[in-house]
Amino acid sequence: LRIPVARPEIRSVTEQVEGNQKRIQVTIQGAGRVAAGEASEKIDRPALFHTAAKATINAVERLLDHRIGARLDDAATFRFGSREVLLVIVTCQIEDREETFVGASFVGVRPTESAARATLDALNRRIYNLTLQGPRLPEEET
Repeated sequence: LRIPVARPEIRSVTEQVEGNQKRIQVTIQGAGRVAAGEASEKIDRPALFHTAAKATINAVERLLDHRIGARLDDAATFRFGSREVLLVIVTCQIEDREETFVGASFVGVRPTESAARATLDALNRRIYNLTLQGPRLPEEET
C-alpha cells in the first residue's frame, strides 16, 4: 500500500491583507487530493519568502496527514548573473532522525509563488521517498 500522494503541484498562491497582517494561502494538489496551508506576517515586518514557504509547508503537512514533521530553516535570494534565485532549506523529522532538503526557484513577478515553488521543490524529494516506502502497516498475526 502506498501513500495516496504523488508529486504535489501548486494550484494557487493568494495574499490577503487583514488589518496589520498579510495572510498568504498556498493550495496544493497531489493524487486527487487538495490541501491548503496558510501563514501570516506583520505588514511592517515583511518576510514574504519565509511566510509563503511556511504556508507551503503547512499545506504539504495537511496533504500528508502531518507525517513529515517539516520546518523552515531559511529562505534567501542570490543573484546569478542577471537572474535572481531563491533557495529554501527545509528540515523534516523522520522517525528518529532529521533530514534536510534544499529547493530552488527563479524569483519571478510574484515572490510568494517563487517561494512556494522552491519549498515544494525541497519537500517533493521527501514526498517521493515516502511514496516509495509506503505507510508502515502492523504485521498481521497468523
